[in-house]
Amino acid sequence: MKKIVCLLLALALFVSIAACGGSGKQQSPAPTSTGGGGGPSTSAPETPTAPEAKEGVQMEKLPHPAGEIIRYITPSPTKYEKADKSTLYIGQTGVPIQNGNPGSGSDSAFYPLVFDRLIEFDYDTGGVAPMVIKDWKLSEDAKTLDITMRDDITFHNGQKATIDDLLYSLWRYSKVELANLTDKNIYGNIDYDKSEKTGDYSARLILKEPSVSMIRGFTSGYLLCKEHLETNGEENGWWDNVVGSGPYKVESIIQGDRYNLVKNDNYWGEYKPVFDKVVIRYYPEASTMYMDYETGALDIAVNPLAVDVNRVINGEVNNTICDIYPMLFLAYLAFNEEKNPILYDINVRKAIILSIDQEIVAKMAFDFMAVPTTSLMHTGMGGKVEWGIQRDVEAAKAALAESGYKPSDIKLVLGTSTNNVNMAVAEAIQAQLLEVGFQVEMITTDPQTNLNNLRNAGPDTYDITQGFVQYINLDQNALIQAMSKATGSTYFATVSDEKAEELAYKQKTALTQEEKEAAAEELQKYLYETWWFAPLFEQKVAIIYRDYITGIRAVAGRSPNVNAVKIVG
Repeated sequence: MKKIVCLLLALALFVSIAACGGSGKQQSPAPTSTGGGGGPSTSAPETPTAPEAKEGVQMEKLPHPAGEIIRYITPSPTKYEKADKSTLYIGQTGVPIQNGNPGSGSDSAFYPLVFDRLIEFDYDTGGVAPMVIKDWKLSEDAKTLDITMRDDITFHNGQKATIDDLLYSLWRYSKVELANLTDKNIYGNIDYDKSEKTGDYSARLILKEPSVSMIRGFTSGYLLCKEHLETNGEENGWWDNVVGSGPYKVESIIQGDRYNLVKNDNYWGEYKPVFDKVVIRYYPEASTMYMDYETGALDIAVNPLAVDVNRVINGEVNNTICDIYPMLFLAYLAFNEEKNPILYDINVRKAIILSIDQEIVAKMAFDFMAVPTTSLMHTGMGGKVEWGIQRDVEAAKAALAESGYKPSDIKLVLGTSTNNVNMAVAEAIQAQLLEVGFQVEMITTDPQTNLNNLRNAGPDTYDITQGFVQYINLDQNALIQAMSKATGSTYFATVSDEKAEELAYKQKTALTQEEKEAAAEELQKYLYETWWFAPLFEQKVAIIYRDYITGIRAVAGRSPNVNAVKIVG
């Protein structure tokens, strides 16, 4: 019943938008580039990202390298006193408590508190800044990278960090069995047999293929203690035994519940720990996290529900700041032509894509916490190309007629996971395809089964699905990793197209940033011309916190850095 209601709502939304001026007969405009050839474009999406603030609530728009941050500040009739000023309490949702291995860990404030990034973000520009690696030089052929690390880093176990630890960290991140979530186009591009130390704190890295993305890619990696992990192994080197070099140390990790951290009095870095303890709690239900925030059990709540963000915008809670960040998640519709050969037909793909209204899909899934997009690259990225397509039912049917089919001739299986958001996206897509006349069955599975299905290795065969490009930074690597077999992707979302593979490889091995952005433009335009993907939306994420908190930083808002957080007032 719930599914039927959702489908009807999606159709109602479409009718409503169409009645307000949405055209059903607009031709697809030519793709337009934004930011190619120079630095990252910082143009924000035109669609409003959040409602206007209610009376008494201040609203500000702050610059961000991936668009903008929208900030709401609720009234403070009286000063809100933090009960326990020695401990910072953070809530997170969507990302369960894990064993502490940053190579296999999902987004969390935990990692930059306990470990030091190999290369830090420049939070103002979206570029990079020195951290563990303080100096670097890439050769003209982009195949040799000389690096020098700091000589004053000490691990939590008292051991001094050297280049051996850094090289070991890079090597671990190249191994799927040790670090399954890192970018193998970065760490796997190092020839570890040919690379060598050039001193106690320096090394020369020999790359298998040219890459101008290595240093920016290192923002996803953290320094690990070689001796600790080699001595204790995978079973005993994590959980309560985690050893990092960051401003906080692990006191305990309670599976399914929380990370308990204590200050590292010997921290070497700029942002010394200001709290005796930090507690990061995981909430399976985001609504429960917000309730704990309202009652004072949390100082910071990461990724609350849109309905709870609305409560802040409406001024229902005082002494609160809500920042809405770009999440650096970009959703798209992908085809499984290997399992359903009808999808090799460009006109069939075109018909499906022209049946989709990105605005409805974004609204159904995230309300105002997503903005529709017609680009495969995120706002703020150099080389981004906007497609400019709109839903066009008549053009969709005409494209299908070109291929010799009627909509009712095509039966599609739309696959997704049981995650509520993914289901909402799929239901909106299904409703629009049904309206055009396609026969669409939706299959929902648990996340692990869904992952196997996306690799064509599970019990179910999907014809179409919504994919997500998860950008760590403003580099284009995630795009080509998600969409090209030549760059290591194992998902069916990658295209079976030699020209696309060639262009992806050209982007991957470009010798300068300008060449890389130009290649990214060429790849996107080709993918649009051949109708291989349908961009859907850019997701947003909110961070809610008390007005005595300052210092939260983030490039991807889903993974904030709270090292600089302190209490003010």
